[in-house]
Amino acid sequence: VTREILGATRARLDAEQAAKISVPVLLLIGEKSTDPASREVGAVAAALPDARLLVLAGQRHIADILDPENFAKHLLEFLHRQARRTGGLSG
Repeated sequence: VTREILGATRARLDAEQAAKISVPVLLLIGEKSTDPASREVGAVAAALPDARLLVLAGQRHIADILDPENFAKHLLEFLHRQARRTGGLSG
């Protein structure tokens, strides 16, 4: 928790650096998340050239723990879509 609090209070989005990220990124956020960072996820998505923002209906901050099947479903769909787009997974 301490690490997360320090990261949330000290980390700043560098849009110029983010624009250099060339891999597809999936950002998942719970619709009912009370995490302070959830307010900034749209800015992160906008700064990344190939980002997809997905709001998980009815979920809070730890959807991967509270609803792992739903979380995994969306994650796997994203990974499969990327694999089809690129012709397979690498490395």
